[in-house]
Amino acid sequence: MDPAIRGLQPDTRVVDELTKAEILFGEISSPLKANCKLKTAVDFVRIGRFLKDSIDDIITKLKPSDISRIKLLGVHILGYEVRWYLFYIKYDGLYIFYEMAKTNLPAAINEISVLQQGLDIMNTSRVHIMYHFFILDLFIFTCFFID
Repeated sequence: MDPAIRGLQPDTRVVDELTKAEILFGEISSPLKANCKLKTAVDFVRIGRFLKDSIDDIITKLKPSDISRIKLLGVHILGYEVRWYLFYIKYDGLYIFYEMAKTNLPAAINEISVLQQGLDIMNTSRVHIMYHFFILDLFIFTCFFID
C-alpha cells in the first residue's frame, strides 16, 4: 500500500510473493525501550492498523466466500519477548485481533534453547511455517542484543 496513504511503515513486514499481499507486520523495541508503556501501546495500535489496512486491501480482491479464510499475523518484539497476534475478519466489519502466543528470544548464548521452546509453541498453531521462516531473521536480529 502507498506509504502516503497509510503513513509510516512498520518496522518489519512480510509480503506474499504470489499475491503481493502484506501478510505479517511487526514492531520491534530494543531491550532498553521494552518497558516503555507508551511505546508498547503505540506499537500495538500500529500493528492493528497495519493488519486492518492489509486485510481490507486483500478482501477487495476476493470472492465473498474466500474472505473467512484470510488470516494475517502480527509480531510485537519487546526486548527479548515476542508476542504473536492473529488477525482476521469474522463478519463484515467485525475484525478479530488476539494474542496467539508469547515466546522469548535468547538474551545470552547459553539461552539458545528458548528458540526451541518458541518453535514448540508455534508448531501447535497453523502458522508454524511462517514462524520458522521469520524466527531465523529474528535470531540474526537478536544477536545484536546478546551480551
